[in-house]
Formats: sequence, C-alpha cells, structure tokens
Amino acid sequence: YIPVVTVDHKEGGRLAAEVLLASGCKKILHFRSTAEKKSLYRDRHTEFQKIMDERGVETYCYNLDWRRLDIEYYHQVVEEIFEKGIEFDGVFGVDRLAIECMNGLIRQHKKIPEEVKIVSYDGTYITELVEPQISTIVQPIDRMAEESVKNLCELINGKKVKNKKSILIPEFRKGGTTV
Repeated sequence: YIPVVTVDHKEGGRLAAEVLLASGCKKILHFRSTAEKKSLYRDRHTEFQKIMDERGVETYCYNLDWRRLDIEYYHQVVEEIFEKGIEFDGVFGVDRLAIECMNGLIRQHKKIPEEVKIVSYDGTYITELVEPQISTIVQPIDRMAEESVKNLCELINGKKVKNKKSILIPEFRKGGTTV
C-alpha cells in the first residue's frame, strides 16, 4: 500500500462556511473545480454547500476548468463574474482566486470586509502579502510534508508505516477580509 497524508477537507469546508455565516453573508460566490468531482478535495465543497443549503443561504457555484488554473484564467473568471452582474457578499475559493476576486472588487470600489467578505482555502504565504490580508483555511503543509517524508524514510528502510492514512486538521487564520 501507499501511505496517504491528507487534510480533513470536510472540516475545512465547515470552517469556511461557519466563518462566512458568522460574518453575516447571505449570497456567496463559491468557486470549485470540475476535477474535484473525483478528488479528495470535493469534501470541502460538499460540506460547504451542505451547510449553506441547511441555513438557506443562496450560493452561486462557479465551476472552474481544472485544466486552466493559472493567473490569466483566474482573471478571466473574475471578469466574467462581474460582467454577468452576479451579486454576492461572500466569496469562497483557493488563495490565488480569492485574491484575484478581492482585487476585482477593490477595482469596483467595493469595501472589504464591509460589503464583501472573503475566505480562501490553502493558507499559503500569498494570503499575507496582500492588503487586507485574506482570512483563510490553512492546510498544515509543513506537517503534511514532515509526515510524508517520515513515511517515505520508513518505506525506504524496509519498515512498515504505522498509519496507512494520516488526516491532519486545517485551521482558520483570520485576516482582514472577514468580520
């Protein structure tokens, strides 16, 4: 078997939903990849959407083309959202897309977080390089790497890996994009 080190994406989706709900969001723009139908990541979006549905919160799910996840594509996606006139007061998406959306909102003179709240997913360093800093669900990348290297070393040395599947817990890091 191949040991797996992953994150509890269901918990990450729950955290993101709870933060946006606690911030008073009523219409949420939810970015997701079409590739996630077959991936471990789908749990974050399934849980997020389930909570929104249970609370009666309107969401607009934008399905991203997983083959085109680059900066230029993200810019085009955000421009398309604005051209369609989709109204929202909350955003949930990966770090880079959340930042692109925030930049677009700022260009439209929207106030963050007064008018639109944003929660990203991943928690990479880029969320701390922008102003305001992005509120984010942080995947414990360092711990994931440590666990993966430990497992790999054990396999190389002919030992059995203790955990076939290690599931780490994501955490919320508050920035200036939520209240």
